Amino acid sequence: MKNPRLGVPRMFAKWKFGISALSVSLGLLVPQIAAASFTVEGREIHLDGSAFQIRGVCYQPAPIGDNPSASAPFGDYFTPNYRALWERDLPLIRDLGANVIRIYGWSETADHTAFLDACYNNGVDPIYVMINRWIDPNTNWGDAGAIAAVRQTFVQIDQNLGSHPAVMGIILGNEANIYNGNGDNPAFWQAMNTVAQAIKDQTPARLLSVAITDAIPQVAAHDSLVPALDFWSVQTYRGVSLGTFFTEYAAASTKPLAITEFGMDAFDHATQAEYPNNAEFVGQTVAGLWREIAANSAIAAGGCVFEFGDEWWKSQGGSPSVQDAGGFPISLPDGFANEEWWGLYRVVDNGSDLDILEPRATVAALKEAWAVADEPDPSGDLVIIEPPLSQTIAPGGTATFSVTHSDPGADAVVTYQWLKDGAVLAGETGAVLELTNLSTAQSGDYAVRVDDGASTVTSRSARLLVAVPVPSRLKNLSVRSRSGMGADALVVGFVVAGGSADLLVRGIGPELVNFDVTGASPDPELQLYTGQTAGTFNEDWGTDATAIAAAARTVGAFALTAESKDAAMLVSVDGSRSVHVRDESPGVALAEVYEIGEGAGQLVNVSARTLAGTGDEVLVVGFVIDGNVPKRLLLRGVGPTLGGFGVGGALSDPALRLFDADSEVVAENDDWNASLVTEVASSVGAFALDANSADAALVYTAVPGAYTAQVSGADGGTGIALVEVYEVL
Repeated sequence: MKNPRLGVPRMFAKWKFGISALSVSLGLLVPQIAAASFTVEGREIHLDGSAFQIRGVCYQPAPIGDNPSASAPFGDYFTPNYRALWERDLPLIRDLGANVIRIYGWSETADHTAFLDACYNNGVDPIYVMINRWIDPNTNWGDAGAIAAVRQTFVQIDQNLGSHPAVMGIILGNEANIYNGNGDNPAFWQAMNTVAQAIKDQTPARLLSVAITDAIPQVAAHDSLVPALDFWSVQTYRGVSLGTFFTEYAAASTKPLAITEFGMDAFDHATQAEYPNNAEFVGQTVAGLWREIAANSAIAAGGCVFEFGDEWWKSQGGSPSVQDAGGFPISLPDGFANEEWWGLYRVVDNGSDLDILEPRATVAALKEAWAVADEPDPSGDLVIIEPPLSQTIAPGGTATFSVTHSDPGADAVVTYQWLKDGAVLAGETGAVLELTNLSTAQSGDYAVRVDDGASTVTSRSARLLVAVPVPSRLKNLSVRSRSGMGADALVVGFVVAGGSADLLVRGIGPELVNFDVTGASPDPELQLYTGQTAGTFNEDWGTDATAIAAAARTVGAFALTAESKDAAMLVSVDGSRSVHVRDESPGVALAEVYEIGEGAGQLVNVSARTLAGTGDEVLVVGFVIDGNVPKRLLLRGVGPTLGGFGVGGALSDPALRLFDADSEVVAENDDWNASLVTEVASSVGAFALDANSADAALVYTAVPGAYTAQVSGADGGTGIALVEVYEVL
């Protein structure tokens, strides 16, 4: 819409992810997630090599009473100061089925790290962000100094974004083409290209565009003047149908098209009231517009519906504390754009508390439309249920691999082709692969390709090691999460079976600052418990510094700074224990349990119950499997079932992902499968999960090495969660 969104300078810290330097020393692998690779191929926008369809929402969450065009934060509600807003909204946007948000205000110096982390959500249903910053349409496009100032602002925005994986691209300005004849002025377009090229010079892979009104003749006339722009962002309002829009655009440019605004407001200007039945007509109209966009995917890469919530500030001359009916004529059914009524969500004044959001009919209509677009009928595609399992076999022995897949139907003819290290194994076309008289040359990764004539699926690889088996065991357990006092303490449970084991136990806070963790626990204390009975206690590890430092070197743990406020202890343990990491000043803490030497006892499981947050506060458990025999594990991320144990504020929909030492996802689950998990859970003594709950669980046979399990909200939510890793015998 035509109202400008402004921006003001703030401080922006360059984004960093995780604590990669800890990976080798303690098995806590916070994956170094690469930036999402957005590229342009012909008329398509691609993500990591595949065509990407934008299912977007315009997002400008100004609360009632704020006027972002006149006062701070000038539309930049994406800093920690406004965390309550986007923590309320992002789960709703995910639930809608959106994968992109287009925003309007972005300071070149403010810290947006937490917001971008929350959008990316550790890669679970990520929401990619089109970064947008207003450009003054009254700029003198013949003034080199004025253009240099615009260029510097956007170059700084780009620099501070770094390679954050949540960023889709940068959009220059908003509808500046309709002011002062800019859209017909070659100097304006040359200035946009100058700014875009400066960003490209700094970050060649950054996708760039400029947001304009539905002015296709301007696109046709000036397309050649903006080679540094990757795609066109056009905002179109043509009523209940987009008509000939797509054919007009196709004739004007061969670049990809992103519709960065479309939709309809919920206020009927003729009756001076909201459309009836919760604006049902509006919902039907918006869903119909989306279907037109989707049907023209050969021309349009998708679109962003305008917009998430009502904006009470927008009507000229009105009050930001009153929802007015002002606006301007436009090609909509009532002939008018009522500026303050465009929300998918109706915004209701809640006094001093956070505004209340009420979904209009458009929410349900878009959910249905986007679900169809996102989940096409698989037509009975084959699914691997149980892949081949990794194994270690002595030379001369026999290895047997098998696979379980979904039922292809009575008339289907299923064929199999086994692969080794990605290459076809000639003649190995049965449902079971048997390798006899093994030699070391047969070590490698084995998988099977299954085909039923209608679909093909390849299993996850299984590792075969031909060597004298060395029994494996869990070692070096670690948990990273937020820690406070009382019920907010980081509590880690573990079991030592088969006798006693000498352990190094640490509660790390201040040292995490050296690994770029923000908000680290400043002064943690550490206490060992047997049941409810408190045992060994430590605060400030330096009380036994020499022995603790020597033990840390022995197990390969990173060194602690002398006289730091971190906590550590040396203990001998058998049976079940728990470690409590507490701090009167809450922050991110790391709890570690290392085996020292080769005692009779060994660690067999670990669990942690704490807040599963976002960014640096995601719940992370690291562990190491030594030896050379694969270890079967049960991993669970429990949220909803905790309610039955009286736990309040539990994570409503946990997602569980397991990463290997290369930061690759090797297994993941969102909503557990009882047929695969129940029997295994019973065998290790784990409590039962509620039937049909949204808890997460998986069974995985892991080759020896370092692993990290992460638990986060599948919908971007936060809450108390329990993560568990069990050794399955």
